[in-house]
Amino acid sequence: MLEEGVEVTFIPVDCDGVVSVKSIEVSLKANTVLVSIMHVNNETGIVEPIDEIGRFLKSKPGIYFHVDGVQGFGKQALDLANIDLYTLSGHKIGAPKGIGLLLVKEQVELIPLLYGGEQESGIRPGTTNVPGVLSLAEAIKVTTLEREEKMKHLTKLNDYIYSNLEAIPELKMNSPKPPLSSPHIINFSYKEKGATSAIMIKMLARLGIIVSSQSACSSRTNLSRVIMAMTHDKEVSSSSIRISLHEAVSLEDARTLVSSILQMVEQIKSKSKFELIGSGKVTTK
Repeated sequence: MLEEGVEVTFIPVDCDGVVSVKSIEVSLKANTVLVSIMHVNNETGIVEPIDEIGRFLKSKPGIYFHVDGVQGFGKQALDLANIDLYTLSGHKIGAPKGIGLLLVKEQVELIPLLYGGEQESGIRPGTTNVPGVLSLAEAIKVTTLEREEKMKHLTKLNDYIYSNLEAIPELKMNSPKPPLSSPHIINFSYKEKGATSAIMIKMLARLGIIVSSQSACSSRTNLSRVIMAMTHDKEVSSSSIRISLHEAVSLEDARTLVSSILQMVEQIKSKSKFELIGSGKVTTK
């Protein structure tokens, strides 16, 4: 992004997808002004150590700390003491699509990308989306009040699904167990050659199960860049499946999910690679 006047350093992760304070420390430069970290990874559910990172960055004057809370808000405990900027998206917590929030501490000065009005404290001109703002405020309140109860339910679902998938020899779990990951996301890959993410998504869809291989906002590619950064394994990265759980999912739904994945694995084992991908279609009985 040098053509835009800024230099960006991408920080590596370990095999679990975790960003360490040490890796941030060695990546800092004399002209570093911002460190931006996801609270919860949107593909694996990994919970990043934002409290530890925030405490470290407080000892570095002139460097602001931004946390992407889109997947973390309402799912993980949040302490804003050492966070300078925090973002969340309304549709993830029950507000309408198209409304989000940027929390900015008083000591942070932002330069607008657009000019022409004094709305949003002069940062973003244009007519304020009053219904969206009010709905987001209500969603934040409800999400905060119900967080513990919903997390208990999601943790029970995660325990059941994770333990059953972990016992399937053909699958590799890319997400660790909570609390290292958030319970609403589980990511796994098919170990053996012959089954890609696209094939498994189609097979599960025909069984009534809707999953994804990457986040909805990722570019359409065969490899998950998140899993690739963790494993450096193309086979694993090209066969990753992301399960996203809502608090409305029941234990019976979880049983159906596990049963369908087991059925999918048996179908893959019984078919040749040509039968799976030769015609670009998947046939199930």
